[in-house]
Amino acid sequence: AEESGDEVVDLGPGKEPAAIEVAVRHLTEDVEVKVRVPARATFRDVKEALCAQVGRPEIMKSRLMTRDGEDGAYSAFEDFERVGDVRQVLCKASLRARAKKPEEEKKRSAPERAHEREASPWAGNL
Repeated sequence: AEESGDEVVDLGPGKEPAAIEVAVRHLTEDVEVKVRVPARATFRDVKEALCAQVGRPEIMKSRLMTRDGEDGAYSAFEDFERVGDVRQVLCKASLRARAKKPEEEKKRSAPERAHEREASPWAGNL
């Protein structure tokens, strides 16, 4: 069965969802990012989706982990491990979206940038 909001969709025997959602929480900050990955994804796939979503390639060097219930110790997942039934993991790397780089700003058209200047309350001060 696949959860879709509050309802559960029965996919039939032997069927699995095409994609799953994994919530990645920062270890100490109150930040959570949800990513969608293929149902047979590995934890490396989760990190790649996370990097693409927040624009932080350094996440690939970080380990995704979980907290054990009994003693509260952290256990890291290996990149090659399949996500399986895991739907929430922890990460030490920053999950805050990175601001656009200047070269990305240049790729936008002049009319797009001009429109933003006109809409800005600071436009007259430029």
